[in-house]
Amino acid sequence: MPSEVIEINSYQYYHFSTRDAATKAVAICTAGGGKRVYVYFSGSPNALSEARKSGNNYFLYYRYADMANIIDMLRNEKPIYLIFVPEGTNNSRLSTMNEPVGEGEEN
Repeated sequence: MPSEVIEINSYQYYHFSTRDAATKAVAICTAGGGKRVYVYFSGSPNALSEARKSGNNYFLYYRYADMANIIDMLRNEKPIYLIFVPEGTNNSRLSTMNEPVGEGEEN
């Protein structure tokens, strides 16, 4: 099955105050066609779950230490895509596409 490329349109995130280390925060990204991408941030030292899909919902798992970088990308880059790789290679990711070198931020 080929990879899916889905453009992220918006996001919101939650940073929980009383959750255990397993899920300290989550970002919920929306895309066209009613698709949602749930990005979970874990503070647990256990192995992360593999990315998965269920209907129109996609689930990605990152370390809590990566949260600032992911939120920074969602906040400051455009466009952002989910590249979902269903073959179990665990290469699903949030990504930009090719950008010109030295492009900088638009004002």
